[in-house]
Parts: sequence; C-alpha cells; structure tokens
Amino acid sequence: MWTTPEYTADFCKRWLCKAHRCDLSDLGGAFDRFVSLFIAFNGLFSHFGLRSRCRGDRRQATSCFRTAVGEAALLAALREDGGKDMQALAALIGVGGDFFVCTDGHHQPDDEADERLKAHLTEGSPTQQVDAMLNYIYSVRCNMFHGHKAFVDSQLRMLRPLCRCLERVVLVGLQRFESVFGVAG
Repeated sequence: MWTTPEYTADFCKRWLCKAHRCDLSDLGGAFDRFVSLFIAFNGLFSHFGLRSRCRGDRRQATSCFRTAVGEAALLAALREDGGKDMQALAALIGVGGDFFVCTDGHHQPDDEADERLKAHLTEGSPTQQVDAMLNYIYSVRCNMFHGHKAFVDSQLRMLRPLCRCLERVVLVGLQRFESVFGVAG
C-alpha cells in the first residue's frame, strides 16, 4: 500500500515520540524503545524502498536505505559520539563476545559472519561500516522478533548503544526523507 510522504513522516515522528517515553535504564523499556525506533525506521526504509522499486525487507533496510539517505550522512550520524557506540557494539559480538548477532538458517550462531560484522564495524570502509551497522540493527530485530529470546539484564549492554545508533539513523533518515519528498519538518 502506498502512503503519502506526509503520512510516512508523521508516522515516523509519532513512533520517535513513543520511543522517547521508554526508559533505557530498564530492560523492558530498552526493548520497547528499540521496537518503537525500529517501527519508525521500517516506515522510512519501506517508503524509500517502494519508491525506488527496491525489493526485499533486509535489502530495503540496508543497502537501499544507505543509498537513499547517503553513506556520508549516515556515517556522520553514527559517529556523532566519536564512534563509541559502534565500538561498544562490535566488542559485544563474535567469538569472545557476549552475544551472537548473525545466525545461519537454523537460528544457530554464525561465528564467521559475526567476525566479519565486527571487522566491518571497526575497520571497514565507510560503506562497510554503514552496511555493518544497518545489518546489525536488522539482525537484532530479527533475533528479537523471530528468535527464541528471553529478557536478560545483560542485554541492556547491547540495547542501550544500539538504540542510540538506531535513533541517529532514524533522525538522519527522516531529515533526508523530508528533503527528498518535500515534506515540511
């Protein structure tokens, strides 16, 4: 279903407001903030994707969104904190980390993919860094929505920096969206 750019922008802003009401110090609040932010992100990447005829949910959320918003703008937003959140997220995954992000087709950890993701976040080209962060966000969303996960307090270490990164992605994406589609901010 096609929506107007005005509707999509309003939709995303309403979910951003809902996200801000969720307390990041509380595990349930952090999960709720991530979900609210992801819904706003989903509205943006879906609208950009449909307008550009980009198909596939993950592809819309990653490479197509990067192209629509701009790699430089996304990377600048992600590095607003000096890259600390991206570094923290990289340190949490892979062999020796506390979390696995990438899975094989059977919900089992994919250590090689996690190591690539970690390397791209910390040492990759600008394109690799942006793609890695967008894939990180999308993969955690998949794990939350489709995985067999319980609320565990240690997840706050991942959710806090991930929510901050996702919020920056949504804000820069919304700014670009309003510019491209002529929506008054």
